[in-house]
Amino acid sequence: MPVINYEEAYQSVNKWFFDHLKISDKNKQYVKQYLSYCEANGRKPSRKSIVLRHLSRFLFHVPDVKKAMNDKPLIEGIFAKLASTHGTSYYATIINVT
Repeated sequence: MPVINYEEAYQSVNKWFFDHLKISDKNKQYVKQYLSYCEANGRKPSRKSIVLRHLSRFLFHVPDVKKAMNDKPLIEGIFAKLASTHGTSYYATIINVT
């Protein structure tokens, strides 16, 4: 089994995330702030990769996640859509990350 370079994997996921057209610039700004917090608190690259991959599934559906957080019907609708399009285990992971 090959050894994974988690820093390289994180850089790849990071580039994919910030280049993705389905994620709004506003949400990318929020995620940059979060990643700065992660850096300051010593989060490992593997954990940051997981967050970016799974959080993207949620952010595809909202242009401004801070505003959307207060719209319960919208959030419930997004999670219902995710539940219907992803397997049970993967859906649980998305919920735990977001």
